[in-house]
Amino acid sequence: MPHVKVKTTNNLKSLRPVLEQYIVLNKRMLRAWSWREVPWRFGERAQTGMFALAVFACGGLPFEEYRIEKRHILTSKDKYTGRNDLYFRFRSLNYYVEAKYAEKKLSRHNSSVIDRKLKLTHHDARQITRRNVRRLGLLFITPKLPRTSNQRGLSAKTTLQQYLGEWEGMIRSLYNKGKCSAYAWLFYERSLSKRSTRISHNYYPGIVLLVREV
Repeated sequence: MPHVKVKTTNNLKSLRPVLEQYIVLNKRMLRAWSWREVPWRFGERAQTGMFALAVFACGGLPFEEYRIEKRHILTSKDKYTGRNDLYFRFRSLNYYVEAKYAEKKLSRHNSSVIDRKLKLTHHDARQITRRNVRRLGLLFITPKLPRTSNQRGLSAKTTLQQYLGEWEGMIRSLYNKGKCSAYAWLFYERSLSKRSTRISHNYYPGIVLLVREV
């Protein structure tokens, strides 16, 4: 059975169906590929596309990768034309999204790195000049587990079980401190036994999505 977790603040509870659908779509893609590959290994563009597809599946209207007016944070009058990762309209609200992707070793020591990445998504989302809209930073994290993780006689599955609790605690801490407004994650123990996920000497057991609203 997969490990699935979705959590939102009251301000973003309207997006819970989208986050849940995002998890469902990753699971469906994994099955469609018969476990020969994992959809969360292909970076920011691929996962932003999965999120946009989740918006559409929930009745929203997404649009990716287009030009938009932005401003530099330090000099608010200095505007420029930049690229926006994703716009979507959902339940009569307009959302503008900046996304980032990180591939990190499944380790207890990643809290500060993830915190910095979240701040970067928040910074980029703040540069969007549109008014009366909601601005979001999305951080997609693909944890990886080296195949050498069983050095002490532990299987990769056992190591995953050990770290899952630590990662959940780390993400819950970020959420409780207000550093992210919502999160969703999907982990498969089963994927660790599949040869298809053993790529470049690593296992890729799942995906984490952190959302931070401006």
